[in-house]
Amino acid sequence: MSTKNYFYQTSLGYHPNWKWHIPAGTTNPQLSCDLACPPFKINGVEFKPKPNTVYELGIRLIPQNNGTNKVYLYFVDWSTVTLYIIYTF
Repeated sequence: MSTKNYFYQTSLGYHPNWKWHIPAGTTNPQLSCDLACPPFKINGVEFKPKPNTVYELGIRLIPQNNGTNKVYLYFVDWSTVTLYIIYTF
């Protein structure tokens, strides 16, 4: 799949119902929730960022042989040095 004409995002957000959370989204139609994705879950439980902790939020594009890119939306919890893949396209 090409990343042309698609917008990808991952962020640390706050919502009155979800409190602090890490959402992600894209305009790519393969992700059904579009740009309004709910909080990231681990084993069905919402991930809640911890106070005084450093997180890295990112998007990684890896070129493929067919001229497209593999897309990873991710975050790293540096207190545990754990990489979480939110979505892969």
